[in-house]
Amino acid sequence: MGKANTARGHSFSIEMPSRKGIHNLSINGGSTIEGDLGDNISFEIIEGIMLQISGENGVFRLDLREGESDAVLRSLKKS
Repeated sequence: MGKANTARGHSFSIEMPSRKGIHNLSINGGSTIEGDLGDNISFEIIEGIMLQISGENGVFRLDLREGESDAVLRSLKKS
């Protein structure tokens, strides 16, 4: 994934090593990706600029802007 904090907004990536975790993928006129990251989910803030959600079936990464990592962590702790 590229460098974080782009002027356009938040970039993200989804890594699914197997198709078994992908339930729906649509790219006609808009994009929808639905799937299952699996059990044993973990949440991490990587280098203060990326939220990484990992599971047995894949990884979702979201670039954060400066200062957003604290708000994300507080939000996760409330859940």
